[in-house]
Amino acid sequence: MPGNLFCLSGNKIMIEGDESSVGMYFVPVDGGAPAVKVTRLAENSPSSIRGITPDCDFPCRIEIRTQFSGTRSRYLKNIRVITSSFILERA
Repeated sequence: MPGNLFCLSGNKIMIEGDESSVGMYFVPVDGGAPAVKVTRLAENSPSSIRGITPDCDFPCRIEIRTQFSGTRSRYLKNIRVITSSFILERA
């Protein structure tokens, strides 16, 4: 639901990096629309991400694109993509 708070838990999921595509996205399952980047994050830690759900009118997966290596002192050379196994649909 757009505008609602979401909370993701995981391991090494912090959104960090110097590439412009680093971030969290709601990606359409069918590929018919562009991915929507989350612009409002309240928490961004290695084990938890909280933010405001963007407006998406399509079934989607969550995708985290990060260069977080487990430490803040250096980034991974390539972006690591973490994709949800579940599909989100508007109720």
